[in-house]
This record gives sequence, C-alpha cells and structure tokens, in this order.
Amino acid sequence: MKKEKILVVAIAGAGKTYLAQHYENVVDFEYLYHLWNYDKSIIDLPIDQHKGNPNRKPNPDYPWNFIVDIKHELEKDKIVVIPGMPNGIYACIVGKDYFDKDTRIIFALPDKNDFDTLAERFRSRGNSESFVNLVKDNFLKAHELAANFSGAEYLIIPPKKYLSDALIEYGIKLKPGVGLIKENRDAGRRYEKEYRKILNQKQKYRIDIVTSTITEI
Repeated sequence: MKKEKILVVAIAGAGKTYLAQHYENVVDFEYLYHLWNYDKSIIDLPIDQHKGNPNRKPNPDYPWNFIVDIKHELEKDKIVVIPGMPNGIYACIVGKDYFDKDTRIIFALPDKNDFDTLAERFRSRGNSESFVNLVKDNFLKAHELAANFSGAEYLIIPPKKYLSDALIEYGIKLKPGVGLIKENRDAGRRYEKEYRKILNQKQKYRIDIVTSTITEI
C-alpha cells in the first residue's frame, strides 16, 4: 500500500518548530532562503532575525525552487510542514499540479480571533515588531486563501492550542521523537536544473513576494 504524502501549511507562531522537535516523522521546512536573497552582512544571523529584515531582496526563482524542494522532502515519507503566510500558500496553489496526486495539503491556521496569542509568541522569541505587523496584515488573508483553495483541507487550530494538538485531534499520526528543522540556507541548489526546467515552461500564475499577491497570467 502506497503511503500518503502530507504537506501541512501552518502560519508562523502556530507551533511548527515544537512539532519537529517532538515528532520524528516531521520536517519543519523553512522557506526564507527560497523566498529571499540575503545580504552577506546578515546571512549568518539566527533565522528569526531574518524575518522582516530590510536587507534582503526577492529571489526570482521563487516559488519553483521551493516547490521542487518540497516534493523531494515529501518523497522521504515525512510530514512536511511549511510556513502558512500567503507566499507559502501561493506555492501550494502554483505547485498543486506538480505534487503527486496522492499528496494531502492541509492548511492549519489559528482561529481568526486568536492573533494576540501569536503576537505574544513572536515577541517572546525575539521577532521584530515589523514582523509581528507583517503577520497581522496577512493573517486574515491567509484564512481567506485557505478557505477558498479547493485543492486543500482547511484545519482551524483552536484558541490557545498548538499545531500538534490540532493535527492529533484531526487524526494525523505523529510519531514521538526528534524530527528535523530544516533551514536550507543553500535553498534550491540541489535540484536547480529541475526547477529551472519547470520555470521555463508556460506558467499559469505570477507571484509577487513583496506584496504577497498572486495573479493569473
């Protein structure tokens, strides 16, 4: 029996890192290094200090560099968890036809009325106020996108709960142990030929990562 592939899209602060630290069949797959090209002066900073940092430029290879890397992670029989900001959701929309047909895409987002809990978590781990405001601006947008994307399941994380709680209650099998937190600072390089081949084909969508918008071509 073929094992199903599970891609979980969860917004920052929902508990992605905790999930990977406590369950061995989980990969917390960060997309910042797919999304942005970082100035040498900040590339070695802790990843949370990259979020909202002005010293970065859009990576023109996004989202295909990320989509190809996601597919290869899914083939390792792990639950792959990626950020649920709009740009992460757009990667799923654009890549849906590229992922294997048996891939389950689950959008797991905190309750619409529970942003204050997320803001407290961001500040406690040292995120900048600009990042807090960025997430706040995109929070409801992420809910709207998730609710209207027919290719995915829409899972609400109850107030004060974490991603792990919601997935277990939803019936996703998590194996206790230590999983993988993958920052991938060499993002896209391993499968560069693969995503560039797909990138050069006729595309249906264009993504602007600065404005977090997607348009049909």
